[in-house]
Amino acid sequence: MKRSAMMRTLAWLWVPMLVACGTTVPKPVVGPPRAKQTKNPPAVKLVMEPIRLQAVPGPDGPEVKVVDAGGLFEKGGQLLSGKKYREALKFYDQLLQGFPASRFVSPTLYNAGLCHEWLGQFQQAATRYKELIGRFGQTKEAVDAGFRLGGCYAEVHNWAASAQVFQVLLLRQELSATDRIEAFARKGLAHFRLGDARAAKSTLEETVRYHHSIEAVERLDSDFFLAMAHYYLAAIPHVEFRKLELDPRGKKRDMARALDDKARLLILSQARYIKTIKVKNPYWATASGFQVGSLYREFYTTLLTSLPDFTPHAQRNAKRARITVEEARKQLVQVYMEEVHKTVKPLLRKAIRVFERNVEMGERVNVQSNWVGKSRQQVQDLKHLLSLSPKDAVELVRKGKQLPEDQEATPVPDKQQGAPTTRPVHHNQPSVPAPPREDPDEPGRVVL
Repeated sequence: MKRSAMMRTLAWLWVPMLVACGTTVPKPVVGPPRAKQTKNPPAVKLVMEPIRLQAVPGPDGPEVKVVDAGGLFEKGGQLLSGKKYREALKFYDQLLQGFPASRFVSPTLYNAGLCHEWLGQFQQAATRYKELIGRFGQTKEAVDAGFRLGGCYAEVHNWAASAQVFQVLLLRQELSATDRIEAFARKGLAHFRLGDARAAKSTLEETVRYHHSIEAVERLDSDFFLAMAHYYLAAIPHVEFRKLELDPRGKKRDMARALDDKARLLILSQARYIKTIKVKNPYWATASGFQVGSLYREFYTTLLTSLPDFTPHAQRNAKRARITVEEARKQLVQVYMEEVHKTVKPLLRKAIRVFERNVEMGERVNVQSNWVGKSRQQVQDLKHLLSLSPKDAVELVRKGKQLPEDQEATPVPDKQQGAPTTRPVHHNQPSVPAPPREDPDEPGRVVL
């Protein structure tokens, strides 16, 4: 190569490298010279992202490829929006390894965490979010990463860690009302799943009080987590209602007191579920409607499966009728159960009405969730139970003795049931929408 050609080539490479490194390159003078100035203008310093030159094979031999953090971040974002999470991670990892001081590191860690989440890799996602929070604790990405970190811990049922994350988030002053209510509700859920009813109740009640204090001055972006707080406040006495067993072998006074306590818990839980419905979030409203109907069915089942001790009466009847004590006992049980069934049938009718209204509400607001489908199934099951003779109904209930199936609170994207959309993907082009979150656990994938 001639010397002049070589110099031109070096000049072509040198000028971009100077710009990339932030060096001011003098511009050629065009036109008449300017008037002399008394003061020299300040030098302009260009601060630009670093670049890397890579030699790659080409058709005519090695070619030089320019790699920069912005390009890697943009390519990763395009793949993330296209739900190609594994491919997006390759570009994000290349950026993090090759440009550790880039301004794109914080959003890259966040987006990489999202990729892991949507691949079901919650531990890896948590690692990304923790690194982001540790390095960029005062940024908006760090706040969003905190919420997602708490959700990841909930996914793997590390409820203690989830509660701690949301407790730390609640200390931040810049949270919006919507974010603060979400943090309260998720913390309350974590305590609920840990079995700490007192802490759960305290946190969830604080959620409701906080909303009352700001509702006149600040409107929530979403009522999802407010409704969720009300729902789990109702779930606390509902769980207690289920755990309270009637001891038929105990004294009549003790059994009567236990029955009164069970009825009190039913009324309290029902009232709180109704408050949840009044929030008017479609998802939690249908969930609450299902649980109200379940309360009536569970109470009916409890009454039919908690038998008094018939032994003394059976012994007397056996002597009179000259039959065995066991045969006399079976007769007494059958008569008792049939009478109880007739007495408590109104509970079944009430449950049917609640389930039917829940189905109607779900269809009216076009919410697609397990709650609506399960309510529809309960209507069919209970109507079948009412159509049976008392003897057959009692046998069916005693044979099954199952509580309504617990559902997982797994909201689907916003269009279907009002669940809040996932926290945003961070792009260099904010107009690019985040893909809908299809995996479980916006609220924590649990109910009762």
